[in-house]
Amino acid sequence: MCSSRRRRCGGRRTLPRLQVQAALDKAQRSPLTKGLLVKAVEKAAEAAQETAAVAGGFGQGAGSPTRGDIQQAMTLTSRISEKIRRIAKLSGRLRGLAFSARSSRASEGVMPVGVQYTRSPADIFPVELAMMSPAAGPLRFVQAIKYADYGLMGLKRAGMKPESGPFVGAVDVSGSMRCGREVNAKALALGLAQVAKSEGRAYRLFSFSSRHDPLIECDSTQSWAEHLAWGEGFIGGGTDFDRALSDAMRKLEEMGDDGRRADLVFISDGDATVAPQTAAVWKAFAERTGARLLYVAVAKSAYDDLRKLADKVVDVADLDAMTADQLARDVGGWMQ
Repeated sequence: MCSSRRRRCGGRRTLPRLQVQAALDKAQRSPLTKGLLVKAVEKAAEAAQETAAVAGGFGQGAGSPTRGDIQQAMTLTSRISEKIRRIAKLSGRLRGLAFSARSSRASEGVMPVGVQYTRSPADIFPVELAMMSPAAGPLRFVQAIKYADYGLMGLKRAGMKPESGPFVGAVDVSGSMRCGREVNAKALALGLAQVAKSEGRAYRLFSFSSRHDPLIECDSTQSWAEHLAWGEGFIGGGTDFDRALSDAMRKLEEMGDDGRRADLVFISDGDATVAPQTAAVWKAFAERTGARLLYVAVAKSAYDDLRKLADKVVDVADLDAMTADQLARDVGGWMQ
């Protein structure tokens, strides 16, 4: 049998391996092929960065989105709404502002006693900070993810305050909170929750409306998908402060000793009252557990029941992005 017959299979001619390799090498040297490869790599990198950004914004750090199938995580990211993307990106910024505020208000002159992961710029080792500069090239992105997840190596100082309890964020999702207010309120609550978690404090977030509407919840033990569902959920009914306060206390009571010394941040623009019975129960609960209540009032109201209960009240004309930035600084320092 001649060589030409040996190169035939089923009536179809096959190329020798060396000839195929030569064709591939030639294609790879083509500017068009190189351009297509670069674009494909850039597109994949952008998709991966988007996945990491959204996951980080919703508190899923330390590699959470990649512990399973990265393609599944990227597919999930491609299906989420623009609202979720806005919450995630804003949450990351507000988290950074809150960290900065906490570090700037930290006590001075405390002696270092060891090494730990920290997000305090004053305590992070200079070489670690240098790796986040533009001069570090692509490695700065890896360093930024480490900082967001669990901090960078730095000093551990003596004389720090005893660990606080959980952080609870209650976000009003009644009809008047639609659009910008809701997005900013959820991003603020989520950013502050992640600050708390970085200090070993559990967090619980819930959205509330009227008494007959369901609560939309997530906490620091739940999955990324459950956090996304919390961010996406909107009810649009009335406002019931009694229901929200009672639910917050019930959840903290269920945690036993871990539910003590909690910071409860209440974000609402609704006109609502607090029943005398609920107020009495909250006062007793706060006295017994050391829980504190911060009320962020994003609109003027004729009622001041919640103001009388709160340890701190922050009045804002409207909860826009600029106001959220300032709130992150103020509330981040208050949570210390």
